[in-house]
Amino acid sequence: MTRAGLLLSALAVLIAVAPAQDRDKGVLRGLSTPRFIQLDVGLGMLYIVGDVEVELDGRYLRCDNLVAWLDVARKRAPGEPAPTAQEQASQYVKEVYAEGNVIYSREGEWIHGDRLFLDLQHERGLVIDATMAIPLTTRDGQVPLVLRAEELRILGRGRVQGSGVQTWASPFGRPFTNVTSDTLEIFAEGSPLLGSDQLYPELPENYHVATQGNVMRLGTFPVMWFPDFAVDTASYQNALLIQSVRLHNSSEFGREVGLSLGTDITHGEDRRRWGSWRTHFDWYSRRGAGAGVDLVYATPTYRGELITRYQRDKGRDRFFGPPPTNNRGRLSWWHRQLLPAGVQMDVEFQLFSDRGYLPTWFEDDDKQLKPPENLIYLKKVFFNSMVSGLYSTRINDWFTRVEHQPELRYDLVTEPLFDLGPHPLYLTVTARGGHGRIEYDDDLNLDSPDTWRSDVDALLEYAMPVGPFKVTPFAGVRYSYFERDLFNDKNKDRVGLTFGGTLNLQAWKVFEAHGGLFDLDGLRHVMIPEITFRNTVGVDTPPESLIPLDDIETFDNLQAFELRLRNLLQTVRHRAHGTEVDTFIDLELEVPYFPNPRDNRGEVWGNLDVDMLIKFSDALQLITDFEVDWYGHDIEVGNVAVGYTPSRDFQTFAGFRHFHDEYDAVFAQANWRVDEKWMLTVESSYDFLRSRGIDHRFGVSHIGAEWVFELGLKADVGEDDFSVFISFEPRMFFDPAPRSRHIRSEPRLHYLGTGFGK
Repeated sequence: MTRAGLLLSALAVLIAVAPAQDRDKGVLRGLSTPRFIQLDVGLGMLYIVGDVEVELDGRYLRCDNLVAWLDVARKRAPGEPAPTAQEQASQYVKEVYAEGNVIYSREGEWIHGDRLFLDLQHERGLVIDATMAIPLTTRDGQVPLVLRAEELRILGRGRVQGSGVQTWASPFGRPFTNVTSDTLEIFAEGSPLLGSDQLYPELPENYHVATQGNVMRLGTFPVMWFPDFAVDTASYQNALLIQSVRLHNSSEFGREVGLSLGTDITHGEDRRRWGSWRTHFDWYSRRGAGAGVDLVYATPTYRGELITRYQRDKGRDRFFGPPPTNNRGRLSWWHRQLLPAGVQMDVEFQLFSDRGYLPTWFEDDDKQLKPPENLIYLKKVFFNSMVSGLYSTRINDWFTRVEHQPELRYDLVTEPLFDLGPHPLYLTVTARGGHGRIEYDDDLNLDSPDTWRSDVDALLEYAMPVGPFKVTPFAGVRYSYFERDLFNDKNKDRVGLTFGGTLNLQAWKVFEAHGGLFDLDGLRHVMIPEITFRNTVGVDTPPESLIPLDDIETFDNLQAFELRLRNLLQTVRHRAHGTEVDTFIDLELEVPYFPNPRDNRGEVWGNLDVDMLIKFSDALQLITDFEVDWYGHDIEVGNVAVGYTPSRDFQTFAGFRHFHDEYDAVFAQANWRVDEKWMLTVESSYDFLRSRGIDHRFGVSHIGAEWVFELGLKADVGEDDFSVFISFEPRMFFDPAPRSRHIRSEPRLHYLGTGFGK
């Protein structure tokens, strides 16, 4: 047996001579066959290189390379012989350093990062470029949060602390809306991955969340500041029945008087929280009386939300005219259930009285949330693959929806097949099949085309260094079958081949520079150019002939170069918490080039996409992005925003948004915390293209010991809506009530042609 084989065999053996209470402490087990492994007995260090998979104290760890520091001097039972070199390979581990596509998990909880350091003896750790998901239950229902941090520190006993945090409610990636925080700290008892004592209690004894420097963003643009936030569930209780009292006046609904009642729902002798309920009563002078009941619930195995409303409406909608019935309302239900064998089931049910009810009475939901659907979705997630099934149907006949009845799907993400030389070959596969149908709005009087279809999309990728460059060639094949097309032709086949590659480089140079506008302490320029060539050939079925259900039908012949260039200017900053490297200018340019103009509406160049961040100081920053159309519109889409936040008591934001032939709008917002009890908020926006104000708000808030009082004025000139509102809400209403849940990870899905490592 080779030396590597002996070491791998030793990795699978526990050292049974340790004291009973520490027998499993720091034990390392090998789960894969790496390319290289070496044990340095003198230094007590173990080196593992290439496709590392190990079990560490019952936790799963996968990475490209790993270094372990062994406790070779650990005391053994009296009379026991000294360990052999092979035994020392699985000796108790004190510290671990892992790098390259790191995944650290246990019992369904996951942390993904670029680099990881663990101090097992002191239960401490550090993850660089970390991503983790934390399902939290707030007073408004279940909120699954995804946290991406520049640095994530594991502090033991269920406690983590992140810096440079981005937060959003999506498991697959960053959506348009997100919140950034300078720092975020979470303390969660019951986490097997983070080292807390208990395993999955239904209600933790203590769950603490604290954030600082919070800004809500649309894309990269700051739109709203949030105050620093902290809550401790050990002392949090909700015994208050009155949730809010509202007085409101608007030009569309008239005078409003509203009252919301509600409280937590508990069960058991220890009164564990199951959920919460709220009942709303509203009267509108121009529309009539309305009422509704909301229910939010969550347990370790299921959670959901129910919204019901009834409105006796005697008025007229601004955009839809008189409603078809005076009895209007909605019934909306979302439910997620964890079934046996790790299967997750999602259910959504949406029913509305008429087409004008949702956009009139729930305008924000209609504009900001995903379109309402009726569906059942099942999925089973494995390490880097997922099996799922979807059944969806339309109930209200004024919606245009794609129905899947049903659709089955399998995803395999970057699976290493075997080594070609010193590097692995990766495979990514997406397979889908089922029955789809388009149900059009009944007022359009169109037929509802449907078809059975199947689609298999496979991609091979091979990343390798070539001198200073990283080269990633890829090749794939995609096969699709359609029972019928848009013209009712039967049994349509489609095959497409995709091949290409990505070439990138990271270069930098350091300059002696000090002072100036950016208060430099040294200057480093980092340049990252990247070129991706993608060529799809062999597709003989034009997308226009297929029933347009989703992105399967849009697959077509394509030849394109994607050119990217990112420039970073960095310096050293000396802050109160320590010295660190800070990027004060980040400029990224991206433009596609199409050798065949048919692939881009007859033009060889696509839009130039520019993203730029300039940090003049920690308090003053400028962010901009825009798209340049080379052939007619100049700047087609453009946004620029400036934020000035000199302290936690005063923040201002201003910006300009441009969309060709749609709007040229400026916006501004200022928040001033006069003292601990009073806050002023001013917002305003104006559209120069139509020479009118869009939305103007002014609010005064008084934060008392038990209640928050808010008085505000709002003018929406675009919709001729002027209103005055007064609100009383209990202070505890704003505090979330986090509950411990399994941390879930879903694969970062890569489809044909995306390229490796994106």
